[in-house]
Amino acid sequence: MKSTGIGALVLLASAACVGTAAAADAPVLGKGSYGQYLIDRAAAAHHDIAAIAIYAAPAAGKAAVAVAARNGEAGAPAPEKAATVAEAGKSQFLMDKAAHRFDAMLPLPDMSHKPAGVLSLSLNAPGGDEAALKAEAIAIRDSLSRRISYTANLLQPESYDPNVPVHSYAQHLVDAALKRHPDVIILAIHAATPKNSDPEILASNIGRIGKRADDDDMRVVRDGKTNLEVNRGLMRYEVELPLNDVSGARVGALGVVFALDAHTDQQARHAEAIRIRDEISRRILTPANLVEAWPYDPNYSDKTYAQALVDRTLAADRDVLVLALHVTPPGSKKNIILASNIGRIGKVADSDDMGVVTSGVPAVAVNAEGNRFEAELALKDRRGTQIGAVSVVFAYKPGADKAAFRNRAQAIADSLAREIPDAAALFKPRG
Repeated sequence: MKSTGIGALVLLASAACVGTAAAADAPVLGKGSYGQYLIDRAAAAHHDIAAIAIYAAPAAGKAAVAVAARNGEAGAPAPEKAATVAEAGKSQFLMDKAAHRFDAMLPLPDMSHKPAGVLSLSLNAPGGDEAALKAEAIAIRDSLSRRISYTANLLQPESYDPNVPVHSYAQHLVDAALKRHPDVIILAIHAATPKNSDPEILASNIGRIGKRADDDDMRVVRDGKTNLEVNRGLMRYEVELPLNDVSGARVGALGVVFALDAHTDQQARHAEAIRIRDEISRRILTPANLVEAWPYDPNYSDKTYAQALVDRTLAADRDVLVLALHVTPPGSKKNIILASNIGRIGKVADSDDMGVVTSGVPAVAVNAEGNRFEAELALKDRRGTQIGAVSVVFAYKPGADKAAFRNRAQAIADSLAREIPDAAALFKPRG
């Protein structure tokens, strides 16, 4: 669809959002805005970005400006080229081989493919592969589009509650789920945690972190009942489900939104939303777990062979609530969580973990609440050398056979050992 120019961008978006509380937020330009968060995130993921800015009209009838920019020029008028790109709805690319730079100006749609603004990019291009650089620019634009619900979204605050972290484990869970489910257009976690006593948005792909749950959200959080809604104005099918932790205790709500058209199978979408909710629930230890840092330590990630082993084991045994590998990195004296289904990658082992790591003596117990059987055992490689510890947790009911749980945990530890050549292998990329 051809755009009618940057000045009309916000008008098109606002018409789709009448009645939403978020549209009434005072616009924020540059630092502290959701738009700035998005381009900072893009720059962190693409180290060849030399400059990046988003141009849009901050309000109806206003001229387009840089609503977010990495060069500190937020609020500056949009260049004529941006207006041309918006009017034509076509990207412009320029390769400057002498300067080793690739410049791109692209229409920036929102997740519903409606105009949201214009993206300006400059990429460092020492290799000069114009086709690859063009593809990268388009990929960056498309990644941003998936995180914009409409133009005004860009000018909302980056955070509504300073106590709730923007870069959290909850946000990692949302981002990972979006990669697995490309047909989802919106995903949001609402929960109360020790950092926020009232349920708020902890993570989403449309910002609004720290925004308090509305009445519909609260009914799901409070009553544990699913909300299903067909939004024909925005052409969206919306599913909101109770969100549980690994033990099945309700911690909040998960909003899952799909595009809606005449062919949408609502039952299939509802079933997919349930699968997504269950995937995420299996990765939540407690509400506090959701607002822990991600990455816990930037020197480590979940892209390791160790994490692949954890994920494979969890897929094979649905009774395992928690699985974590505690390993000492080569050349380090600090034992860390290298892989788990509850985040905390890079977290230094506590005294209980180290007791098992140093002695090899298992530690098994029922937790204080009486609903989890927790076993920490020596983690060995296939040669029988101890390389750390493995934590295995099962659901527990009073009177259950503790010895049987202990044996099941040991069987998992033994199975892992057969897949580990040595400690160094655990740190290699998954694959």
